Amino acid sequence: MEAFQNKLVVCLLSAQDVDSDSLLLSGMDFAEELFSKFKRRITNVSCGIRLEAREKIQMKSGKFYDYARKQNAITSGIQSSAILNVTLYAMPPEFASAAFDWSFIVEFGAFPQFGVSLFQFGIDVSGGESYFCDCKPEILKLWVKMLDFLSGARYGFASVMPAIYMPIGYATGLMGRAPDELMHDANAWRNGVGNDLKRMRSVHGLNLVSKDVLTRPVGGIALDRWIQSGDGNRGALTQFSTELSCWSFFDSGNCQETINWNNPRVTSTRNELMALQVFPWQEWLKIRQQRP
Repeated sequence: MEAFQNKLVVCLLSAQDVDSDSLLLSGMDFAEELFSKFKRRITNVSCGIRLEAREKIQMKSGKFYDYARKQNAITSGIQSSAILNVTLYAMPPEFASAAFDWSFIVEFGAFPQFGVSLFQFGIDVSGGESYFCDCKPEILKLWVKMLDFLSGARYGFASVMPAIYMPIGYATGLMGRAPDELMHDANAWRNGVGNDLKRMRSVHGLNLVSKDVLTRPVGGIALDRWIQSGDGNRGALTQFSTELSCWSFFDSGNCQETINWNNPRVTSTRNELMALQVFPWQEWLKIRQQRP
């Protein structure tokens, strides 16, 4: 598994109800574009199926299927509003039975159990093969395209994490062997804490945050002023869209190192905010620890 030691995950989330059929149809087109861009072939698929529509489609929620055999069923399922979300995989045969995150993955649609709609993809960035030589503008371009069909998006992140963490599961609160901080974050998110997207879950190398997030108090001042008071050590803010700002830690160094989960400036800023008890998962953990 040497070639899959680290994975870049790029995600955009919306807390608003969106037209899930439109999102899925547009998402399929963009997903195929991404697979082509990164010279990958879709091999497998899993879907979230509406409970009341399970008789309409011969597929089970969360089950792993051969994509070629189920492609027509997926198209039909989207058109009949039977499908909530789709996950597409480029899965090398030697990894097919190992773990769902050892591959190139594109995931999109509505996840009502978490109160969000999302579009995300994860790609391995190990083994000397670089897809993002200058990754910040590349990721921003991809986010712009995602905004075209994920209306009401209010939060996004891009981060490189060890694949053993199963980072593609971070957006829906399902992770692998990750540090305690990430596991607490994932567990809180899976239990609905902070899913209104008005608070940030953590700090990543690249973040999209709304005015709701930037105006929340941190150490007695608004988060945006707190970031700006760090003389660049806490990253920088730029306007991304009408509703979203980009909070990044990029410098002239290696792009992958800058966006890494363990990047020193990202880690230092995250630790400062943890000390101020900013993150929703910290409140959730405190309540759990106080239970008899």
